[in-house]
Amino acid sequence: MATVIQIKRSALATAPTTAALQEAEMAYAQDKDNDGASAILYIESVDNTNAAVIHKVGGKYYTDIVDAATAAKTNNTLAKRDGSGAIAADVTGDLTGNVTGNVTGNVTGNVTGNATTASAWATTRTLSLSGDASGSASIDGSGNVDIAVTVTGAEATELTGVVNAADGTTVLNNGTDGTDATFTGDVTGDLTGDVTGDLTGDVTGDVTGDLTGNVTGNVTGNVTGNTDTATALQTARTIGGVSFDGTANISLPGVNTAGNQDTSGNAATASALETARNISTSGDATGTVSFDGSADADIALTLANSGVTAATYGSTTAIPQFTVDAKGRVTSVSEQAISTSFDITDGVNTDTVNGGETLTFEGSTNETDVVVSGNKVTVGLVTNPTIGGNLTVSGDLTVSGTTTTVNSTQVTLADSLVKYADANVGDSLDIGFFGQTDSDSTSKFHGVFRDANDGKFKMFKDLEAAPTTTVDTTGTGYSVATLVANLEGSITGDVTGNLTGNVTGNVTGAVTGDLTGNVTGNVTGNLTGNVTGSLSGGTVSGLSAAIAVADGGTGATTHTSNGIVFGNGTGALQSTAAGTNGYFLYSNNGTPDWTNQLDGGSF
Repeated sequence: MATVIQIKRSALATAPTTAALQEAEMAYAQDKDNDGASAILYIESVDNTNAAVIHKVGGKYYTDIVDAATAAKTNNTLAKRDGSGAIAADVTGDLTGNVTGNVTGNVTGNVTGNATTASAWATTRTLSLSGDASGSASIDGSGNVDIAVTVTGAEATELTGVVNAADGTTVLNNGTDGTDATFTGDVTGDLTGDVTGDLTGDVTGDVTGDLTGNVTGNVTGNVTGNTDTATALQTARTIGGVSFDGTANISLPGVNTAGNQDTSGNAATASALETARNISTSGDATGTVSFDGSADADIALTLANSGVTAATYGSTTAIPQFTVDAKGRVTSVSEQAISTSFDITDGVNTDTVNGGETLTFEGSTNETDVVVSGNKVTVGLVTNPTIGGNLTVSGDLTVSGTTTTVNSTQVTLADSLVKYADANVGDSLDIGFFGQTDSDSTSKFHGVFRDANDGKFKMFKDLEAAPTTTVDTTGTGYSVATLVANLEGSITGDVTGNLTGNVTGNVTGAVTGDLTGNVTGNVTGNLTGNVTGSLSGGTVSGLSAAIAVADGGTGATTHTSNGIVFGNGTGALQSTAAGTNGYFLYSNNGTPDWTNQLDGGSF
């Protein structure tokens, strides 16, 4: 079957810690209890200080959010553009930056910026003139407009004849029909009618009618009509924060240049809502309050019933049992009866202890002691206990004293190896055992020991002083004991008598004569010389060196337990380390090795 690679995973929705992962290792928090609603895929990385960090890289939690995206106006959902690239959703909060395109819906709050593509104002406005000059025009910003100005105040319709000044000087000579008039000097009073020609000097009073020609000097009073060739206003006016004197066009911030321009309305400084709104809560707590923004509001909440009857629960014979939901509410209560007495037993006899009675703990004479203190009962052995009958120790028995005396006629041990000289630091103690005889009224000791001086095992007899931590080989009566047994291994010393049986080990000394015939049995030790014949039904061991690969051997004396053997040319065969559960074999620069990681490399 195909290899399956599984990443680390958890049935919970909790993110893994950096201690649970290694760099670039992934883990999936499955959130099984909620069908993966909060399931997230994580990976461990490092930050710019090389410290381990956990990153979120995907999972059902995020794919559900993307799958739920819609172009419709939906709460708590990602907005997705429709087929025309539009998003049907309200914008709540401050919007900073340029808006390109149409805005459909209400705008609440101040608008700062310039609508560069507006073709007309939302509401047409009327510009009017009042005073000595009147006129009006309707404007919606879609084009330029002209105001027809009417100057009022002149009532005379005709001036004829010669007009002289006070000193007799003629100031107006207009013939007999009012045409071709020539005016020279000051005019005091009302002037009604058309004036054709140049007017030099000051004019004080109202002028009604058309004025054709240049006017040099100051004009005091209201002027109704249009001055076709005026190049500037006498007094500059401020429009939208910009000074305007008529000599040139101006640019208004927020209208035709970048900047801010106040609009009408008080949304930014309103002290109350135009229409009060009700704010309500529902679910586990309900309540309603009317709110218009003029003051803080408080909602009086009413908790929903949890289903538990209000009462007192529990008694001297019963305890209350509660069920609490995830929100900390008590959803059910019941009473559970409790026992007012209890039984005690020794395995054979049973006694009942009722409420109010005293339970007494007693010790056994010369065996156990009982102490009651601090609401505790302590049962222990007396200082020097006496055990009557047989003693069975199911665990380990540790004796911390200096002397252990066993007055038994028979000692049986299940342990096949007995450990001696446990504290033999520096190899200063002889290791062995000895016995005692008193056959001739003199105590003599006999035994076997390992001599700490030379590390050899020795058998002795007839020593008249009991050994302590060492055996005195120079002590009175000490002599080497005789051993009767079959021997295996090297023998140093003379062999007297016939040797019957197999010889295992080296034979040191001269062997005279040829050995002709088959050798039946094991030969352990060095063999010098040629062997002609075959080896049947046996093994060869104890070689001084491994058989070389060129001679059909392995060239090695040992291999790693549970390792895998691999070739090394004409050199000795080698072996890998023992495999670990979950690891697999791979080539490490051509050499077999174990790993538990699949590394995709870096980029």
